Amino acid sequence: MVVLIFFLEMISSQQSELQSGDILNLFETMAILIGKTQLSLSDQKEYLIAVIAPHVSSINDLISSSELIRDPESFGEVLATLIAAISCLSKGFSKPCAEIKSIMVETVPILLAALKALPADERVRVKTIVTLHRMILVLGHDILNPITPFLQILIFHCSYNDITDVTQLLNQLCSKFKSSVVQTINAAVIPFLQKCHSIIPENDNNNEIAPHLDTEQLLVRKLGFVFLQHIVSKKATEVLVSEINKPNLENVLAEMKYGAVEVVDPNIRKSCILFFRGLLDQWSEVGNVDDIIRTGFLGFITSSLLPDLLKGVMNPNFDVSDAMNIRVVVQTSKLLEILQAQYHSHYNHFMGNFLQNSGCAASTATAFSSGSTSVEIEKCLLQMREDILNNVR
Repeated sequence: MVVLIFFLEMISSQQSELQSGDILNLFETMAILIGKTQLSLSDQKEYLIAVIAPHVSSINDLISSSELIRDPESFGEVLATLIAAISCLSKGFSKPCAEIKSIMVETVPILLAALKALPADERVRVKTIVTLHRMILVLGHDILNPITPFLQILIFHCSYNDITDVTQLLNQLCSKFKSSVVQTINAAVIPFLQKCHSIIPENDNNNEIAPHLDTEQLLVRKLGFVFLQHIVSKKATEVLVSEINKPNLENVLAEMKYGAVEVVDPNIRKSCILFFRGLLDQWSEVGNVDDIIRTGFLGFITSSLLPDLLKGVMNPNFDVSDAMNIRVVVQTSKLLEILQAQYHSHYNHFMGNFLQNSGCAASTATAFSSGSTSVEIEKCLLQMREDILNNVR
């Protein structure tokens, strides 16, 4: 293929003179020519190796050179571009065969070496994350083991500016691989949550939180909420009770309760309640979690989370006419539905105590005892709220 050979010669002879955008465009064009023009598999392999081999050599030369150490600011941009070129090259293969995967996977070690060479450089981290996103799509399960050291480095070095990128990478891993991702993210869960807390912008004034800082703080905490909700919704819940993460389970539950109860944003509250719904449902199955953890979790749900959730719904300042707020009521109702269906005695005990102290009408208490679906429970919650606000006995 004459055009492809021309591009190869151009990159090998003029790469130092090309702008980063030109280099990336060339790699993406070559990827399309190799992967999407009906070349035979043998030709695809030959051309792909012809592109990758010198490129890997170029990266290795750069990270081994004294120039990178002498001027990381300038050469960090070069390294970031070389990393991004691998991402562009992967775009030619959406569902590669095993032979192409075996070639692409050979780029992973040099990507890791490049990240290790300049882990403090945000440009290098971001381009590495972009490339890993592509590798997840191209390599599939073959990336699960190699990506673990990347996560450790990225979490340790990320800042307020790129922690969102790290979060998106973790979320993609959960979404793509579901329960298979447990071992991959096992050692990353707690360090990531700790990182979120460590980079939350601090308030200059201890007495009042500036509005912009309040927003920034919530944005960072939201990343942790969303990641934990992804873990549960994608059935990777086992990671929360692994040997290294189990000691922090209580802190994880407390953090998610904060999101479900204390945060004003109803979307965050909804996500956090979904987290508890997922746990309550999954841990109801025998074998998914040991009895001690299940018992402690049920105690947390009935003595801590649900009372505060219901108090929030009953609060006169909680506007149930707001479409976003009503989602909180819906999710709370669905949480109660699971508790009633899977742990009936716990549900009866909790609701009996809550209703007795709530001041709602006897008819509402009766409706709760007969309601079995989330829709029926939702109606009961709204009626209870009306009773309490009207002080009906």
